[in-house]
Amino acid sequence: MENLYDILEVNENATQEDIKKNYRKLAMEHHPDKGGSEDKFKKISEAYETLGDENKRKDYDFNRKNPHRGSSIFDEFFGNFHTQRKTSVPDKIVDVEIGTLESFLSVEKNITYQRNLACEPCGGNGGDRQTCSTCGGVGFITKTMGSGFFTQVFRQGCHSCGGHGFLIKNACGTCGGKGIQQKMETIKIKLPHGVSDGQYFRMQGKGDFINGVYGNLMLRAIIKPESNFNKSENDLIYNSYLNLSDLKKDTIEIPHPQGRISVKLPQEFDTSKPLRVKYKGFQTNQQGDLIINLHVRFKR
Repeated sequence: MENLYDILEVNENATQEDIKKNYRKLAMEHHPDKGGSEDKFKKISEAYETLGDENKRKDYDFNRKNPHRGSSIFDEFFGNFHTQRKTSVPDKIVDVEIGTLESFLSVEKNITYQRNLACEPCGGNGGDRQTCSTCGGVGFITKTMGSGFFTQVFRQGCHSCGGHGFLIKNACGTCGGKGIQQKMETIKIKLPHGVSDGQYFRMQGKGDFINGVYGNLMLRAIIKPESNFNKSENDLIYNSYLNLSDLKKDTIEIPHPQGRISVKLPQEFDTSKPLRVKYKGFQTNQQGDLIINLHVRFKR
């Protein structure tokens, strides 16, 4: 499937303003009324329909980075993504630092995060509610901008009710009318082997309580070096620090997470050339290798 960012000729970190600017430029260039290709114009319009909407863009980025999510071991925790209902509240994103060896060994990990729960005394209502007369209870007002080809209709949060769709009368004494109570929550998950930096995982209904609905919790993996090990795609990288005595040996010992490995040193010792042990890296969609970077460090 063609990358939507490539179609609009923007990078993945482009701002909404950049996306809109490029869309307008390309739409003018390829509009059928100006002799452009109808198929190309359709692709541009469809790409903008997704990337020009922040929520659709977030879903697209998530699906693109997790193409095999349906068969993930995280289905036990996160449910089937294909049948998951779409909530009207934003996801709660929590960064989870994961060591390289934790990723390799598929360990269980406790995740502690702050969460907004529904206030028990008022049931999450915040008090007695009165429908907002400005937006009619929907939480937003619709505006139209531009003219002709570039007419755009967009939604703007209602300023009267702050986007809630209602006003609070007789506020709850426990939550002060907010309808939520903050709590630290801990969940335990088992990491899949080879989880990568920037990979997202979703836990349904474990996010914040917003407007009467619990959102989803999105865990974003941040892979960190651990015990001189790093991860590079499917390769397991080890930084070996050798002293003067080590240089006189024929082999070095590598504390591989599956068991220590004895690796023969080459006759021509060159720290600019790493050693490679085949098939001792991550075993995911492709078999990775163990890459050993040699560093010499000793006191004279």
